[in-house]
Amino acid sequence: MTEVQGTVADGYEAVRDAFAENFRRRGETGAALTVHRHGRVVVDLWGGTAVRGPGSASGPARPSQSSRPQHAPGTAYRNAPATASAASAVARAGAPSPSAGPSPSAGPSSTASPDAPTRVPGARPETRGPAGSGTGQPVAGSDERETLPGGADGDVPWTAATAAVIRSATKGVAAAVPHLLHQRGQLDLDAPVARYWPEFGAHGKERVLVRQLLSHRAGLPALTVPLSPALALDGRSGARALAAQEPVWEPGTAHGYHAHTYGWLLGELVRRTTGRTLGQWFEAEVARPLGLDLWIGLPVREHGRVARLERAERPEPPRSSGLRVRAKDSVVRAYRDPDSLTRRAFDAIVPAPDENSSAYRAAELPASGGIATARSLSRFYAALIGPLPAHGTPPPTDASRPRKPGAPTDAGPGAAPDTGPYADDPAARFPAAARLFTPATLAQARAEDASGPDRVLVVATRFGLGYMLHGPSSPMLGPGSFGHPGRGGSLAFADPESGTAFAYVTAGMQKSVTSDPRAQALVHALRACL
Repeated sequence: MTEVQGTVADGYEAVRDAFAENFRRRGETGAALTVHRHGRVVVDLWGGTAVRGPGSASGPARPSQSSRPQHAPGTAYRNAPATASAASAVARAGAPSPSAGPSPSAGPSSTASPDAPTRVPGARPETRGPAGSGTGQPVAGSDERETLPGGADGDVPWTAATAAVIRSATKGVAAAVPHLLHQRGQLDLDAPVARYWPEFGAHGKERVLVRQLLSHRAGLPALTVPLSPALALDGRSGARALAAQEPVWEPGTAHGYHAHTYGWLLGELVRRTTGRTLGQWFEAEVARPLGLDLWIGLPVREHGRVARLERAERPEPPRSSGLRVRAKDSVVRAYRDPDSLTRRAFDAIVPAPDENSSAYRAAELPASGGIATARSLSRFYAALIGPLPAHGTPPPTDASRPRKPGAPTDAGPGAAPDTGPYADDPAARFPAAARLFTPATLAQARAEDASGPDRVLVVATRFGLGYMLHGPSSPMLGPGSFGHPGRGGSLAFADPESGTAFAYVTAGMQKSVTSDPRAQALVHALRACL
């Protein structure tokens, strides 16, 4: 039986039960779940394995894309968790830039947050490339891997610090960048894309608006000629190809899920607007100030904490929602047609890249390559709807009540502490009322901009600007919820009406596109607790 670790606040026990039930009945292998309410952690759970060894009861992992192994089972890059227990798990968070000062560290007996940046005892020193670039390199002559202590079967356990590839849930993270640029007056969402990216205006695209890129209405869901993995991962070849082709439909007249092209389009737009890649901008302006273990372009030093994606081995549970089943089956049927737009949209990269490879993790893929811990992904969405209390300080309404840094507050007795890389660094704390989106930006992001038949997913979908909206094919907490699922299982969203942020990340890839039975079981349990 898989042991579930972590904490829940009083009143959220049903969520813990549903998380445990995912391992018993729904084919879960390794996952984490974090929920914030009004900026405070109320659910913080993890369990299962991050990397399955050859002696595992269910056998070695089956890679989610390529069968080519990237490293031996039971090993990982430097700075991976040192033990299976939560108390002694050694976590690594993204290091602040040199100007931010040295990273705090803690040994196995430290009381620092599991998300605090630390070094495994005896680990070799290493360097890090530019923020978000994924270009950090190990020192010359050093071994890039270390053996991880696991169980007798060679499994590497999931810990509080384990991160995972979140696939298309990355889209919701990437969408925050153009919204924040608009909020700062650097980007007009109603302007033609060609204002910032002149080459894009060729072949009938001169009137495509920035907002149409965000709501999947640009008519560019597929490439005329698919890219090889090497070209797809270089960051710019996809954008150049899209600038040189005609739209599939007249922009603005229909919508269809831009599975891969969304990332290349947004990435180039941000580069042209700011001079930085989207991953670099996000790291400097969002992830580092908020203390997030959330990357679009993973630094080499963090590779050892990433779970290995694998295909789910066990059958999915009985079909309980006819509509969601039809949605999945419709996509599968459409994909089987080699000439369909669905097939072309999802097969923009041929052959499919190995999502467990170092190259994939380091690449900046704003549509599908984000890597995050559940804690940080939930914290990100909590910051979108804010206000988000600072690390180690009480919320504004609780300022008069003394408490120890990291102790539970208004979320209720037993709430998990709000922790992160800067929890014990007063100089790095951000204002107690910190929030990413202003009320106007929040309203803009989740206002419906596209709805009805989706020309790629071939079911009815609803999109705001960069975010999927709650609906039959993408159920979240309620009518005002916005976020994004990741194909295979991950889900992250915010519900401003209830002050809730939710993030579920998993290594076990099931056959889900917009709605996964494990994620939905967790959402259903959470809804009953509110």
